[in-house]
Amino acid sequence: MVDFLSRKAYKRRVVTFSIPWLCRAVTVAILALAGRAADAREFAEGDEAMRLSEPPPAQLIVQPARPEPAATAHRPWVWEAEKKGVKIYLAGCLHLGSALEAACFPAYLPYYERGRALYLEVMPGAFEGRDVGQLVYRRGYVPSRGALASRITPEAWREVRQTLEGDQALLKRISRMQHWLAALTVSQQGYRRAGLDPQFALDQYLTGRALAERKPIGSLEKPKDQLLAMADADREDQERTLMASLANYRQPDFDTTAVRRAWRLGDLAQLQSCFGVDAATRAGDTHFNLLARRNLQWVRKINGLAASGRSTLLVIGVEHLVTRPDGLPELLQREGFRVRRVGESAEPTPPPTMIAAGSLAAKTEAKAAEAGAERAGTLTK
Repeated sequence: MVDFLSRKAYKRRVVTFSIPWLCRAVTVAILALAGRAADAREFAEGDEAMRLSEPPPAQLIVQPARPEPAATAHRPWVWEAEKKGVKIYLAGCLHLGSALEAACFPAYLPYYERGRALYLEVMPGAFEGRDVGQLVYRRGYVPSRGALASRITPEAWREVRQTLEGDQALLKRISRMQHWLAALTVSQQGYRRAGLDPQFALDQYLTGRALAERKPIGSLEKPKDQLLAMADADREDQERTLMASLANYRQPDFDTTAVRRAWRLGDLAQLQSCFGVDAATRAGDTHFNLLARRNLQWVRKINGLAASGRSTLLVIGVEHLVTRPDGLPELLQREGFRVRRVGESAEPTPPPTMIAAGSLAAKTEAKAAEAGAERAGTLTK
């Protein structure tokens, strides 16, 4: 069984401090709490698979806005993990997208058909619960009529005001939030301005099919796991995440173009370059909590699914699959699974090269990672 890493131990590994692409589910939660999710359906929370008795929503039908890249050129982000004859399929998605990304979705249908159940990060509609709203209010807002300005450095507050001077409504909205919720809210608005929508996400697309076909749906975690992954980070790290969200907000595309293109092409090296993977630099609490810690928790759940004897398709943020050294495929290999990306042999992935701290190579890699972090954004976890 994989043991939990302490945060200090994790920082000693070859890791990347790329600002995470916060999961679509969390972004939808903010929209819901703002009163913009009136049409969201009520679903049961928890880990058990479910079937829905009410009529399912209409299926997502999309056409690409332009022909590049062609959907036929897409290599699916699917890993096959096999243990004792049971196959678990891991599909990596972007939690928000456009019609360009949606044009690639048919490539995932063969793996959807092979899975007897569909598992998502959280159950559909789970963020609509009252307990989630209470948690966000309790952990996401500064108490006693405090203000964000009193929780961050003067330099950071000046950056907030300068970046949002053209959107006073957004500035007012985040003025009483904690760093992590302010960063998430800025990201939400940035994605909206960039024209990205959870409707054009692979997990949403396959969920619609599963509901229509009464296919069992399950979850790897609950909403609080995602919210606390951000809320439990230290102040310094939360402030860095907020600054990164502001930097992306200043870009019309919220700095997502390179990542989205790499996903559409199925190009692993290009996507890892966007994320700054395999570089020796500092990994903050948010990055550790949203990637490594959750991956370790999911391994336990995946072991249980394999033991049940049923093939399952998991749809998760793609960065969980391509990050190093604790990407989900790598962790499953350690648990005795035979893992391969679809189209490749099942040979074990070699471990990442360890780089001595303070060495010239480490400093070079760290600079590369910082550049990658600036390019990446916050959408794939």
